[in-house]
Amino acid sequence: PFNSLDYAIGRCTANRGDIIMLMPGHVEVVTATSIAMDVAGVAVVGLGEGDARPTFTYGVISSNIIISAANCSMKNIILKAGIDCTAAITTTSAADGLTLDIETRDNAATTEFISALVTVIGCNNLVAIMRHRGFAAGTHGVRYIDLVGCTDANIELDYFGVASTAVVNMRTTACNNIMVSGRFYNDSAAL
Repeated sequence: PFNSLDYAIGRCTANRGDIIMLMPGHVEVVTATSIAMDVAGVAVVGLGEGDARPTFTYGVISSNIIISAANCSMKNIILKAGIDCTAAITTTSAADGLTLDIETRDNAATTEFISALVTVIGCNNLVAIMRHRGFAAGTHGVRYIDLVGCTDANIELDYFGVASTAVVNMRTTACNNIMVSGRFYNDSAAL
């Protein structure tokens, strides 16, 4: 057993099918540089149900989990905003084939994720099943999912909160073949 997710990722070998199991009740604080998924083909699987799932709390505005390797996945974990955080997960162009099945939570109406997922050009073949539990009186959420130049994405959402620009925003560079489905309650003028 290892103490941190980043340390466990560092023990993996690229494209070997390594699986990191996070125990029920596992907690970590995410900082600007604390977690990097930089080994290709690694799967992170959280064990447990409900609030017993592994939880990552974001401690500073620049906190994020950066995914910079292909064919990685994260499943059954909770990402929680402990502060207004710019982006919970960011990708590089090498993060092709990313699969996410996660839940994000805002801590309060004034402590939110500005974005939960931000991609860049080259982060293609994305599968994202994401649940968000925010607040109807939220004031800081802007773009829950922020796609930039993404091709071939299947996004399934269960969203409750406020995103002032959009729940899913495709901006700056054209996105192609994007399928978005699910339930949205965006307590804002913009859906």
